[in-house]
Amino acid sequence: MQIFESAECTVTQTPGAKKDSELMRIHIIINTLRTNGIEIERYNIVYDESPFIENEIVSNLLGTIGIDGLPIIIVDDEVAMFGRYPSRTEFAKLLGIPRSILVNQKNFGGSCRCI
Repeated sequence: MQIFESAECTVTQTPGAKKDSELMRIHIIINTLRTNGIEIERYNIVYDESPFIENEIVSNLLGTIGIDGLPIIIVDDEVAMFGRYPSRTEFAKLLGIPRSILVNQKNFGGSCRCI
């Protein structure tokens, strides 16, 4: 899975902020997936400009709908979703893993900087 994200991914975590809460949710899910050996590539348009240009699918989608289409979720070289992040259930379905991996997560460490 590849996740192409907007500059908003770098928002500082502030309790109570809806956007920050969503970014923290995604950070925790990705951390849990990685801890379980699932490869997730994450690109931020500010820090990782090249993948946005070099990936023809992402480049074409951004050319058509603009940055409002971010995040773009790519699975097996196809757009699985764009404009929002998947739920836990959707992550499990897209990756073909048991949802139980993402339930009762306890991996809260790290920062939100997309790498």
